[in-house]
Amino acid sequence: METSGKGGSAEVPARRRAATTLARLRSSEFIRQVSETYLTQASIVALSFVNSILVTRLLGPEGRGELAAANTVMAVGVQLGTLGLHSSNTYFVSREPGALRAILGNSVVATLACGLVSLAAYAFFRARPELAPVTGTLLALSFLAIPIGLAYLLAQNLLIATQRVHTYNVIDLVVRVLAVALVAATAPLGVVSPEAVFGLVLVTVALGLAWAIPHLVGRGGWPIAWSPERLRQGLRYGLLAYSGSLFSFLVLKSDILMVTYLRGAAETGYYAIAVGLADILLMFPVVVGTLLFPRLSALATVRERWAMTRRALHVMVPAVLGALLLTLLGGRLLIRLAYGRAFDPSFTAVVWLLPGIGCMAVNMVFMNFLASCGMPLVAVYSPLVALLVNVALNLALIPQMGFAGAALTSSVAYALMLLMSIAYVRFRLLPGAAS
Repeated sequence: METSGKGGSAEVPARRRAATTLARLRSSEFIRQVSETYLTQASIVALSFVNSILVTRLLGPEGRGELAAANTVMAVGVQLGTLGLHSSNTYFVSREPGALRAILGNSVVATLACGLVSLAAYAFFRARPELAPVTGTLLALSFLAIPIGLAYLLAQNLLIATQRVHTYNVIDLVVRVLAVALVAATAPLGVVSPEAVFGLVLVTVALGLAWAIPHLVGRGGWPIAWSPERLRQGLRYGLLAYSGSLFSFLVLKSDILMVTYLRGAAETGYYAIAVGLADILLMFPVVVGTLLFPRLSALATVRERWAMTRRALHVMVPAVLGALLLTLLGGRLLIRLAYGRAFDPSFTAVVWLLPGIGCMAVNMVFMNFLASCGMPLVAVYSPLVALLVNVALNLALIPQMGFAGAALTSSVAYALMLLMSIAYVRFRLLPGAAS
């Protein structure tokens, strides 16, 4: 009886603490924004997955590979064109909301400059088609998409920086729903091709950009005006963020181009399925990192930022581990049901990618923490080292293992990045904090 009484009395404080924690989570604006954004992105992924199944079955491995290569050209071009302004814009607007008007003007200038560079790159590949990853209309659409995609990315980040998270979610969801609807509507007409799919998606991105601009102008004031001084300030910070995010981005995306050149479009199609699943698994850490960054940037001290970062990791890590386990157990069946037996080989790449996805998910939060602390050089050289290791291993393993070798090297690279981030926080930035 005494034991039972002691146990019962001990359970009361535990229940109260649990109830208090739950109430705090429910009342947290950050948790609400993360939940809303994650549910929005989950809906987008579900719609995109349906669209991917439709397109993949219609185009087959080779057509799917061409589309993946075109998407990679666009994505790499947008990443190159940001010059880190998507990060610096968020960083400075979070710290100084009155800077929005000038930063909007700077974003327009950056987009126009990116358009001119894209036009020059398109002319080069037209003159040297043997070097182009895609050709013809698909090549033209890929380079047209770069400035449009850049403008949309900058607008999205400014919506988040100004805490217009709900507007950001609504625009993003409608854009993706419209893209799926347009592709699905054209499928029965028999006009689905890599060019048609890419062009329809590009139209929806342009519409999303047109929708976002009035919300930002209304918040920052009209007319917008660019500021050379703020642009220089943004570039000083942004180029560090740019270098780090570019190298990190290229670790995975360069694999697709290397598989294309070394093994052909069919194997690229198989690998693209694995990369698509990786993007789905990374969705939650992307959402956490995206919404965490402006909040961390607004805090005064490094220890305050680290305390918030640890709280985010305590929520995110168990969720990511559970998602990885489910993918390992059910990934093969999912690929077969979605894409057919022809894409069974893709699961091999998924298995090799899973450890790297887990490392990348954790490192995304670390990188946002480092960015909020002024972007120390480790945020640049760790992804650079990982990229160099990745490319070297790809050259050795892709000819021998095919696309599975690309997946293996990505996992090695992501693990290396995470280890360097942890070591820097533990021993240099905040000794003892990561223990």
